[in-house]
Amino acid sequence: MDTFTRQLKEEYEKRLHELRRSLHGEKERYRQLGFQYKQVVTQLKKVQRDNRGMENQLKALRKCASCSHLDQRSKSYNALNELLRGSAAALQPEDIVSGGSFNRDNELKAAKLANSNLQQCVDKLQSALREKSREVALKEKYYNEAILEREAQITQLQNELSAQQTKGHTSQSMAQQHAQMKLDMLLKERNELLDRITRLEEANQNIMHNDFQNEQHEERNLIPSEKDGKEYCEYCRNRKQSWNRMLNAEQSLNYYLEKDKDNIGCSPQEIVLRDRIQELSYSLKMERERNKEMENTLKAENNKLRNDYQKLYGQYESLTLELSKRESARVLESNVVHFERQLKNLTKQNEISLQKCADLERAKNLILQEKLEQLKINEILRKRLTRLEEDQKEKNKNYDMQIEVYQELIKQKDQERGALIAELYAAAHPKTIHNSLKELGDDNANAMEHRKLLKQLQEINFEKDKMANKITNLELECQSKADQLRAKSKEVETEIVLKKSLHDDLSKARTMLLDKESEIHDLNNGLKIAEVKMMKLETELANAIDRLQVERTIGTSLRATLEELENLLREKNAALFAASQDRQHCTSEIQKMKELKYDMQTKL
Repeated sequence: MDTFTRQLKEEYEKRLHELRRSLHGEKERYRQLGFQYKQVVTQLKKVQRDNRGMENQLKALRKCASCSHLDQRSKSYNALNELLRGSAAALQPEDIVSGGSFNRDNELKAAKLANSNLQQCVDKLQSALREKSREVALKEKYYNEAILEREAQITQLQNELSAQQTKGHTSQSMAQQHAQMKLDMLLKERNELLDRITRLEEANQNIMHNDFQNEQHEERNLIPSEKDGKEYCEYCRNRKQSWNRMLNAEQSLNYYLEKDKDNIGCSPQEIVLRDRIQELSYSLKMERERNKEMENTLKAENNKLRNDYQKLYGQYESLTLELSKRESARVLESNVVHFERQLKNLTKQNEISLQKCADLERAKNLILQEKLEQLKINEILRKRLTRLEEDQKEKNKNYDMQIEVYQELIKQKDQERGALIAELYAAAHPKTIHNSLKELGDDNANAMEHRKLLKQLQEINFEKDKMANKITNLELECQSKADQLRAKSKEVETEIVLKKSLHDDLSKARTMLLDKESEIHDLNNGLKIAEVKMMKLETELANAIDRLQVERTIGTSLRATLEELENLLREKNAALFAASQDRQHCTSEIQKMKELKYDMQTKL
């Protein structure tokens, strides 16, 4: 039993030592992977923030280049056509006061709205870019500082460990404890930072989800066209109507010019006005062609932006997949931590069970020793009892022999006494005095002998009483010894029961040990599975690093496209500003021409 338990102990100790070594290696590997994972996560978050900022900027630019602002631009250009149509209608003196002021107010309102909307878009874009740049700079500074601090602390700890390793064993143990405490603190801080990063990621995901829902809502609000079969919003429909109005106004103006050509008797001022109107119509045609070109370019830009948005959406889906993979990796990490805790608990339970087994074995050995001692004592007592019984039997035999001798002596004495009594009776009737004197002398001698015999009888009776007392004492001692033997037999029975219970406890402990061995085997399998998963995580980390490089390249390309779009917006704003100035100049000239026409008509 002792050799078997020792072998089991040695095997368990070897297994535990191997498991501790493997756990230590896995912890070191896990720590290195955690550091690499932290670096990759920080880089991914930076790239995600940059990409989100770029997406927001692209959305803002897409809104700036959307149909609503094109509609406002078309309204600003349509103002010229409205003025020309008003100038054409101004030849009839009835409509001068009613339509001109109303169209002019609408033109001014449209121009003001267009300028204000453009200015608001530009201001919003600039403010958003500034805020995003500030936030990104602050976050980069914060995370870079935190990483530098952690790296400095890790280097300090490594230096301290290397310095302490050169010293004695005691100083090494103290340094390791101090370094372990610091490492625990750093791990806690790392976990807090990871929690904060996860919260920020969740907030960004919620924002992206809300933006995606808003875009879906905008796409749902699109109004399908009846003629083209395409989807147009209200601004696009209004723009289309304004273009149709421009075409109708141009046709009416050309009809009016063709009609006026037939009038031969015209004044030179009217001819000048006609030429001016023709020039304005030509400029309007050119402006319309420019507007068409601008519309085509804006459509192409919108298509590009849509393609970029689709690409970004695909990247967003890939990033969500990566996030799900990371969440699965976190779940795996939590499972590994749970397995480690279970291993620690099992090792503790193993140690406790081994201690219990050792205690049980010690108790068993002590009980066996006590039982052996008690058996030896019982054997000694049995031998003593047998000896005492034999001695008592011999003594009883001697006593019986003495009693028989004494009984024979008593019988002889009784016979002698009877003879003496007969003699005394004979002496009581003396025949002669001479005979009486002789008989008196004989009687005195017989009396003396009789007294001696009585004394001997008294001594024999006294010795007989003593022997009877001794026999009673021996019987009492035999009864007490029998009682002691019964008590000892009961104790032996109780010890046998305890021995059986100890055997049962040992069997239960063996079953527990077998269960623990099975659990350790399962934990070893779990460790192997965790190692395989860690290998998968390493491959996923390598893939994530490659994706990071791809994301960086995409971010640089997006920045370049943003800069190009900003330049295009600036150019468009400048062109719109120049067009608004030309429109103001044309409105002033048209007003002057209207006044001249009205004066000429009044003169005519």
